[in-house]
Amino acid sequence: MIKNILDEEERVSPLRDITNSIILGFRFHPILLSICAFTSMLHSMSYAVITLASQNLFDEVTFLAKGAAINSTRWAIVLMGLSYVGSQLIMAVDTTLYVYIHRKVLGRLYEKLHDKSSKISPINYDDPQSLDLIEKAKTGIRATVDTAFSWLNMIAYFLSYFIAMFFVLHSISPSLIVCLFVAFIPVIISQWIRLKLFTDLEDESAPIRRKMEQYENAICRNQYYKETRVLGAFNYINNLYSDSIQLLNATRWKFEKKANTFLLISRLLTVLGYISIILLLVYLLYMHRISIGGFAAVLSSLYIMFSMAENMLGVEFGLLAKNAAQAKNLFKFLRLKEQVGTDGEFKKELGITVSDVHFTYPHAGKEALKGISLSIQPNEIVAIVGGNGAGKSTLVKLLMGMYLPDKGTVTVGGMDTKIIQSEYIYRRFSAVFQNFIKYKMTLLENITISDAEVSEEQQNKKARQAAKQIDLNLQSNSFPNGFETMLSREFDGVDLSGGEWQRLAIARGLYRIHDIIILDEPTAAIDPLEEFRIYESFSRISKNKMSIIVTHRIGAARLASKIIVLNEGKIEEEGTHEELMEAEGLYSRMYRSQKQWYDTLAITD
Repeated sequence: MIKNILDEEERVSPLRDITNSIILGFRFHPILLSICAFTSMLHSMSYAVITLASQNLFDEVTFLAKGAAINSTRWAIVLMGLSYVGSQLIMAVDTTLYVYIHRKVLGRLYEKLHDKSSKISPINYDDPQSLDLIEKAKTGIRATVDTAFSWLNMIAYFLSYFIAMFFVLHSISPSLIVCLFVAFIPVIISQWIRLKLFTDLEDESAPIRRKMEQYENAICRNQYYKETRVLGAFNYINNLYSDSIQLLNATRWKFEKKANTFLLISRLLTVLGYISIILLLVYLLYMHRISIGGFAAVLSSLYIMFSMAENMLGVEFGLLAKNAAQAKNLFKFLRLKEQVGTDGEFKKELGITVSDVHFTYPHAGKEALKGISLSIQPNEIVAIVGGNGAGKSTLVKLLMGMYLPDKGTVTVGGMDTKIIQSEYIYRRFSAVFQNFIKYKMTLLENITISDAEVSEEQQNKKARQAAKQIDLNLQSNSFPNGFETMLSREFDGVDLSGGEWQRLAIARGLYRIHDIIILDEPTAAIDPLEEFRIYESFSRISKNKMSIIVTHRIGAARLASKIIVLNEGKIEEEGTHEELMEAEGLYSRMYRSQKQWYDTLAITD
């Protein structure tokens, strides 16, 4: 799936992405960027004015030395001073605009990335190639903005300077036009080669950076420190981090050696060009084809000319090469196919139907689900049970339309997940997953984040109702400030017990308006007895909903009206608790092996 997209994108020209960077910037802020481009043009053209003013001043000084009147020399000095002052003022305005607009475009680009992330298929987040691309896209955000401004400078600043100096040098002597080509062409060639090198570097280094980020999180993040210290795993992880740094540095050095070799060659050519231009000036002066003022003006402008070549093409173009290599990954990400579909109408009476569904994860060697067929009726509580790796969570994601089947169909309220826009399906669901998020927010925000588009009064009312339904005691010492209790010690708040977090997560799911609610093993981290109590509360409030409980603990499944037993991606058994116990199959064996967990609640046979 994603591989075909990535392979296709490899054929996209780097120049296209460089151009797209500036187009994207102008789409966000056309007026501001136009002003910035205009000031860059004025700034570059001011150097041509300085060159003409210098020629005029040197010629006037020559005439003065021969006995001419001093009046014209005074005006030449004033003109020279004004040209320098004007150039500095324009540069100050140009720099200020650059910083201001750069930040605004950067913010808009982050918004675009986040918006795109919400529209691509969730299966991309289970694919290593896609995860590498997402990592490279995040790195490419700032690079894209820098590429846009570098490209803008290359056009508005460099091109304007080139055109202005072309006419200035032509006015002094047509032969001097060669100076521009000698100064710029060697650097252009070398930096274009560097662009290709840094593109390859970015492709090789992104997977290494992603591993480094994971190791760094394991070393520094608070959710890891207990286990890494108790198990003595810090040194092991730190060594992996160090090895990744060495590998990344070695990869970078391999490309830097090639890039700097080309840069050295271009600079040698530049030095030879500088010497050639000086010899040409001496020859033209000796042949009386330029004045002393022209000789001095061009000679003094050579430093600016070669500095321009070095800064704009050696430095700026070099950064453009690096940034463009990273920016291409952002555009590759933005060109990923989005989930599309038609409008849909949910019909609760049709329930959920799964017909001969097969599903394989990207690059996986075998199917995760094989020929799954089932139905869930309105107001039915269904339990999906099975061991680890049986395919329970995969099936749930297919039911929700997050994943699309490779073969077969999934219909939710009459809506085919392959045809209907996913948004129409998502809005019918509420879900609580095993790895639910513990948001570092207040208790109220933790609950209402699932549906925040209501008034404050409604938020409080609905949140209290959801908390009450799942027996979350707001009067306990765990919530000293009630709904305003900050649930994070990092922000001078409190932390909750495992069971309280579980109940809060389910309250968040209940708060959201829904027709179907899914609990995908959100209680796996707590003991079986507390889990049963939570599911018992959940079953009481789910009588008028389609409810799906996913668990590998069989005691909670007894609360369901129908139990589906998965094993190695297939439905092994289906029926009520009593029917499955009588069948003496997998479910019966699993239940009896866990029986002792539930004896104290008198729920066993």
